Amino acid sequence: MKTVIADEYDLQAALNRAEEENFGTAFIHIVGSDMVLYEDLIIPENTTLRTILAEDQSASLYIPDGVTVTNNGSVEITAGTTLTVDGTWLGNNPWGDGVITGENAPMSQEDFQALLAKAAEEGKPADLYAHVKLTESMATNDVFLNVYGSITVPSGVTLTLNGHTDIYGDLVVEEGGKVVVGYRMCAMPGSNVIVNGTYENAIADSHINTLFVVYEDGECGSVVGVPEELLLLNFTTCDGEDQLREYIDLVTAGDYWYGMIFLHEDLYLNDDLVIPENIQIVMLTDENTMDGTATFEVDADITVTNRGVFLLNENTELVIDGHWLGNLPVAEAEEGEYGTITGSNVPMSMEDFLALLQEEAPVLNAVVTLTEDVTIDRYVTVGENGKLIVPNGSVCPGWGEVTITPTTPAAGA
Repeated sequence: MKTVIADEYDLQAALNRAEEENFGTAFIHIVGSDMVLYEDLIIPENTTLRTILAEDQSASLYIPDGVTVTNNGSVEITAGTTLTVDGTWLGNNPWGDGVITGENAPMSQEDFQALLAKAAEEGKPADLYAHVKLTESMATNDVFLNVYGSITVPSGVTLTLNGHTDIYGDLVVEEGGKVVVGYRMCAMPGSNVIVNGTYENAIADSHINTLFVVYEDGECGSVVGVPEELLLLNFTTCDGEDQLREYIDLVTAGDYWYGMIFLHEDLYLNDDLVIPENIQIVMLTDENTMDGTATFEVDADITVTNRGVFLLNENTELVIDGHWLGNLPVAEAEEGEYGTITGSNVPMSMEDFLALLQEEAPVLNAVVTLTEDVTIDRYVTVGENGKLIVPNGSVCPGWGEVTITPTTPAAGA
């Protein structure tokens, strides 16, 4: 028997008929209709219910809070259609290529693994909208996994995440369960990562060996049970100097091992700034940057003390007319392009300075603070923006058989 229905009344009548009469397998199709159930529903074991997209018409089935569906048969949500479960779903899990979502949308572990396999085959991210409770240990492939629903790892079960995983919903590791993180995982704003079992970090790359807790618009993910030394607070946007200082304070005052702050827009300092050792500031342009560039400017009367990391990517610029102490900024390559460091007080590392001295006619156009003894055995031209600083505070012009010995450690070193 094959029946096309358009409303709840027709659906209930078709199910009753399928149960009462011996048709073998009954197929009931919701075609081009957005249906809401207001009463409990039982799908017999000999029945397949499908949502099917019609031309220029959506097809969906909504189970609101207070309504229970007991599925003893099969429910297929085909491509382009949606099942939303905010009520109760009992029995066999729904399946298919459509979207299964809602507060209580279920999915079997087998269907979850099929979702991952299909995403890998198509070279696309895997979007999990449903709620999966694992029944046995499993490992994901290396696809990008977005968890909008939830994954629950019960006692005696291990989940190994081998691809980039963004948690928008929930990841719950129950007591006796285990999650092994083999690549970067991000707890997005509004998400919950709750580990009452074991959290194991198995990432070799030191750049991504933490759980990124993403902070946007005053909200971040909630994380329980993950060691503090594995938590990184990740600020995806930063709007001006006040917010930059606020973000630094949030990391240093909170239970986070590290903080990463992304700057996409121009920023001009109005006061001295200290970048703590557990802060990384990254200048990075994207499609939201108005003119495709971003500039961080340190004026003549401003001092930046960098004990952390400051990185510049393509189409970004750091202008230093003031003073830069401590760790040097790094112009990092992004697809072959580098950020630039300009101004009247651009710092130079000892390594770069020693390399400069090997040139036949070296010209110093940066600021060097010595951290070790240096013998200058050739003529060095000190340009307009060049300066050689011995840590006791004196400044040497830097030419003509001069031996310079620092008497104290370099500032910020």
